[in-house]
Amino acid sequence: MKVSGALLVAVLFASAESAPARTQTARTSPAAVTPALIEWSKDRPLAKSDFKGAVPTAGGLAALSAVAITAAWQCESDRFSATILAVFDPAHSWWGGPALSRFQMWNAVSANDRDRQLLQHEQTHFDVAETVARKIRSHFAALTGVCTRPTGMVPLRAVVEDFQRDLDNEQGRYDRETQFGTDAGAQMRWTYNTLKSLASLGESNSR
Repeated sequence: MKVSGALLVAVLFASAESAPARTQTARTSPAAVTPALIEWSKDRPLAKSDFKGAVPTAGGLAALSAVAITAAWQCESDRFSATILAVFDPAHSWWGGPALSRFQMWNAVSANDRDRQLLQHEQTHFDVAETVARKIRSHFAALTGVCTRPTGMVPLRAVVEDFQRDLDNEQGRYDRETQFGTDAGAQMRWTYNTLKSLASLGESNSR
């Protein structure tokens, strides 16, 4: 017998904006005629062309990234398997560029540097999500008896949602400390530390 479960935890991250990030939790559902989700990969960094959503005419934002952790699991007889992914949703992500931002600190560097700094900020949002996805994979890999206990799968949704709360807190702290990507020094520190965390979690947890 096959028993399965799935959860999509979606988060929108705004850059150079004082409002808090918005979060939504929902079951996965296929989206029609929209760009495919981009799975996190060390060999596939984000590009400006990935931001395909409509840019608002007001609001003071430089960019917005729709980053999600998708979690799916199943039992086939007594065998437990799970797929945990950090993904980027192009259809709900948009790029206005630093010129659209209310933050004046973007003006201290050239246009190319501003774009590069903003893109790095968005990429690190994605990287932070991948660190949490790896932690969930590691947690799931250590579970025993999931498929042999009558209620073994019941706590899994709550586990993912607990990790999501940790992710929300970390992403909020990241935006505050980097001033939504406009503080170049803080941005460099966060990028370095996030990549270091990914390395410490290991390639074995990269899928």
